[in-house]
Amino acid sequence: MVSSTSKTSPYLLKFLDFKWLIAFFRLHQNEESPKILPFYKEIRQPEGSSFSLTCNAIRGSSPSSDSLKFIWHRNSNEIIESSRHNIETKGSLSYFTLSRLTSDDWGNYSCIVFNRNGFDSQWTILRVDESPELSKFHPFLSQSIGSSFTLFCSSMKGSKPLEFVWNKNGLNIKNSIIFDRYQIDSKPSYSLLSIHSLQPNDSGNYSCSVTNPFGYDLQWSLLEIKGYLSHKISSILLRINF
Repeated sequence: MVSSTSKTSPYLLKFLDFKWLIAFFRLHQNEESPKILPFYKEIRQPEGSSFSLTCNAIRGSSPSSDSLKFIWHRNSNEIIESSRHNIETKGSLSYFTLSRLTSDDWGNYSCIVFNRNGFDSQWTILRVDESPELSKFHPFLSQSIGSSFTLFCSSMKGSKPLEFVWNKNGLNIKNSIIFDRYQIDSKPSYSLLSIHSLQPNDSGNYSCSVTNPFGYDLQWSLLEIKGYLSHKISSILLRINF
């Protein structure tokens, strides 16, 4: 009499184990070393904006595997999340965001992704564009008739190119023939206004403005010519004597 309860053949168990091993090896054979979509090699952004990068691994991840690991660096130092630095990773994508950019945030930003079969990396250079800021002028200046006057307009920061403009009492000095005794010497980060042999009519409000594509700044000084009254009296006395 044949028993109604039959046992699974040991040969069938071995066959099923063999099929499982084949499926396992095929799965991991399909898992390649990672490959990231290229980054732009340079990104320029203004101060105060947010900077974002997406690290997209287009190869190296299998549907049933969480084997990809992402690491972000700035200038070869690993980025740690903070109130301004945010990292979010989902499967084959990793997102990095840096908020409220300052000039100190410039540098090389890179993403590295790896699995058991290898790794890949991409990098970009972030340049933070600054609005200009001028060194402070003294609001009131006083010089004697006949002396030389120099006013230095220097940008402490600001992305180049910078454009400097000098005005006296609201009139552009460079474009006016009435200021023919005035000399302007401008360099990439500063500008110099010089007046030789000051005259009484040289008194007034002198301003320097600087602009670039990201902003504007202005400083001014009020110049008083000393000895104007005594000089006028001396001239009158000389005319009387003659």
